[in-house]
Amino acid sequence: MSRHIEIQLDTFQLIWSLWLTGDSSEDDILRRVLKSLSSRDVSPASQERETDSTELKDGDLDEEEKKNGLIDIISPTSSSAGMFGKIRWVDDVVEALSRLNGEADLSQIYQKVQELRKQSNRPIVTSLKATIRQTIEAHSSDSESFQHRRDLFKHVGRGRWRLR
Repeated sequence: MSRHIEIQLDTFQLIWSLWLTGDSSEDDILRRVLKSLSSRDVSPASQERETDSTELKDGDLDEEEKKNGLIDIISPTSSSAGMFGKIRWVDDVVEALSRLNGEADLSQIYQKVQELRKQSNRPIVTSLKATIRQTIEAHSSDSESFQHRRDLFKHVGRGRWRLR
């Protein structure tokens, strides 16, 4: 039996930001995360005692994302990281497109991602434009660079993309 729940877009993005190889649905992601949380005490008092437990280790990162620098590791005290401590470039691009009404030119996406990263005190890399393009293409079946992950972006014209 399944139940349907309504969630905000940012919550949906957070769920998918926790995706690992083998997860094929939101249910898979939430089951895995909640199962790991249920095996330990997650009360506020225990979180204060165990702040180091929220840091990501190399083994927690998707190898392709780690190799391409597509994940930012955030300190456990950073409010933008929540309790999980990782924000991927794809999350920034999805958020940027969401704030741009779901469709935009690359120049608008670059600007919005840069703005989001500045607001959350995350670094702006010198290869920002290339990193964003690589991220979009890796997550779009419209691209030859598609890496058979989540198909998030649709190419709608020269330099123009939208959320699927």
